[in-house]
Amino acid sequence: MEYREYALSLLTSESLCEKLAPLPSNLTDEVPGPALFIETPGRPPELQMMHQDQVIEKVKLKFPKPTQMGSVARRAEALHFFANHELMAVELLAWALLAFPDAPSEYRKGTLLVLKDEQRHFILYRDRMRELGLKFGELPVNGYFWRHLLNVKNASEFLALLSLTFESANLDFALEYRDAFRRFGDAKSADVMEVVYRDELRHVQHGIQWMNFWKEESQTLWEAYTKALNFPISPKRAFGRSYNRDSRKKAGFDSEFIKNLEEVREDTL
Repeated sequence: MEYREYALSLLTSESLCEKLAPLPSNLTDEVPGPALFIETPGRPPELQMMHQDQVIEKVKLKFPKPTQMGSVARRAEALHFFANHELMAVELLAWALLAFPDAPSEYRKGTLLVLKDEQRHFILYRDRMRELGLKFGELPVNGYFWRHLLNVKNASEFLALLSLTFESANLDFALEYRDAFRRFGDAKSADVMEVVYRDELRHVQHGIQWMNFWKEESQTLWEAYTKALNFPISPKRAFGRSYNRDSRKKAGFDSEFIKNLEEVREDTL
């Protein structure tokens, strides 16, 4: 099976099981085909995405804060939010394989491996929230990540959006909620967040590697990143409530990038 065939099947399927099925062992990338841009992923009826304002209007649902993790119900809700993010990431990575067929084969292979990780993350979240009494899809899901794909024109812009912004922010969120779960005695949920955190380091490394590959020689990584971001997304979305400098170092950001992102955060406080 070709990458293209696999990505198209995953992206258009209305079955959650098919989106989470293990990668076929015989995948090849010999016929990437023409660029294909798909606006909306296939979803079962209960997982149709709504805009965030619609979600809030319907159920007054907001992302639970780390300080609320003493409640089993709120812990399950937090995991539901994270699981939704992982499902969107799975779909977005399949989208990228279809949208940018001319990207280097090593980039496409790396994208596929990240997709595999995101599938595993979703399953970890889903299974843990079940143990806490919540089934995925019982709460509304939003399409926040998808809405910002509309202006993405190339693989560099995709990396800036997903790897260096949303996944960069998850370096903070994963640790924040890991520590919150531990404080309230939920070791199982904390262990899930630790797995996700360690994988996110590699995912951000993937983004840094290829952003450096595509950027102009005269550009710094920060310059290439900020140029590749499309309004209304800005570096303000690239960190959580906290900012973990050590995680950025582990991921491979250079000192200028780390310093500039810190300054952006200080301006928001």
